[in-house]
Amino acid sequence: MNPEEKISRIPSFIREAVAEDLKTGRFDYVRTRLPPEPNGYLHIGHVKAFLIDYFTAKEFGGELYLRFDDTNPSKEETEFVDAIKEDAAWLGIEWVKETYASDYFDRLYDWAVRLVKMGLAYVDDQSQEEMSASRGTLPKGTKWSETESAIKPGVDSPYRNRSVAENLDLLERMKNGEFPEGSRVLRAKIDMSHPNILMRDPVMYRIMHIPHHRTTIVLMVFFSSRISPFTSTVIFCVRSPRATAVVTAAMLRTCAVRLPAIELTESVRSFQVPATPCTSACPPSLPSVPTSRATRVTSDANDPS
Repeated sequence: MNPEEKISRIPSFIREAVAEDLKTGRFDYVRTRLPPEPNGYLHIGHVKAFLIDYFTAKEFGGELYLRFDDTNPSKEETEFVDAIKEDAAWLGIEWVKETYASDYFDRLYDWAVRLVKMGLAYVDDQSQEEMSASRGTLPKGTKWSETESAIKPGVDSPYRNRSVAENLDLLERMKNGEFPEGSRVLRAKIDMSHPNILMRDPVMYRIMHIPHHRTTIVLMVFFSSRISPFTSTVIFCVRSPRATAVVTAAMLRTCAVRLPAIELTESVRSFQVPATPCTSACPPSLPSVPTSRATRVTSDANDPS
């Protein structure tokens, strides 16, 4: 290897794909995004994804956005927002812009209304247990590769064919807080016999009477983070079709490139997880798992300087 040649810090297939897109003119710039949910401290999986995003942008002269997917107020706190920013900075990551999903709550709700008007979403009054039972079953031990032949077809909700007018009225009343928490949801109307069980009319909005940690928008329904179009770099392949289906159905513009799942390799060469993640120096609130915060505390405690 030429000693002057730079060593890449990203997996070769990502580097080659980005280079090809720039060469062919598919894109003329590189912008990557860190999209954490502020519901806990960063763990080793977050670190891997964050560093891949950061180094991809850096190696191609692009820019990086830090974007918080704060769509579930029941689990998210400002403490985690601050911790994620501190830990990312500790890793040497720099970003040019900081945004939040909550900045787009109005737009997300408008998209939901659009889907209802197109007949592609409906309000369901079933309980969570009833929806789970009607969605179908995945026999114990079945591999995802065997899903198509193993899953029993789901059963349509008795509320699936509500009129557009009724669905619009119920959705607006859900937003205004007229119904008890958990009593109704908005579901995408996709296919209850789809071989991927997660594509069987997934929930888009839930009623939650919980104040948001950041926004002052009065909204009693919150977008389901599992179907958010603002997804992470490394996403479970069985879930990604849900966001794709919603975005496509609503005719929303998207130019995102979804990458296949990758193994944890030397992409995180400089990040070392201690044998004992938490020590006496760790704050009591830290979980005993390999989080970046625990590693920071351990590293600082062992640094003689």
